Amino acid sequence: YILIDCSPSLGVLTLNALTACNEVYIPVQAEYLALAGLAQLTQTVEVVQRRLNAGIKITGVLITMYDRRKKLTGAVETKLEQLFPEAVFNTRIRGNVALAEAPIEGLDIYAYDKHSNGAKDYQALTNEILERR
Repeated sequence: YILIDCSPSLGVLTLNALTACNEVYIPVQAEYLALAGLAQLTQTVEVVQRRLNAGIKITGVLITMYDRRKKLTGAVETKLEQLFPEAVFNTRIRGNVALAEAPIEGLDIYAYDKHSNGAKDYQALTNEILERR
C-alpha cells in the first residue's frame, strides 16, 4: 500500500496524486463546513476520472473529530452515509487531544501515546482497511 497524504487544497500536488492513484480515502471532520469542501473534492475527482485517470474511485470516507454527543456529528454522519453508502468506514476517529499534540512533538500518535483514543481509532481504521481487501 502507498498512501499519499495531500493538503486540503486542490492544487497541483493534489491533482497529481489523484492522477496517480487508484483509490481515494477522504477524511471529513464531523462539521457542516467540511461537507461543502467535500462537494468540491468530489467534483475534482470526477473531472480527474473523466480526463486523466478513468480508474480512480472514492472507496473510503473517514469521519474525524467524531463526538457522538453532538447533534451536528450525527447529522454529518447521516449525510455522508447517504452520499457514500458503500464507502463510509465503520471506524470513527474521535476528537482527541493526543492527536493534536503528537505533531507538535514531531511524533506519530503511536510514539506519542499508543494508549490514546486516537491511536486506538487509527489502529481500528487500519484493521478495517485490511479487512476490506
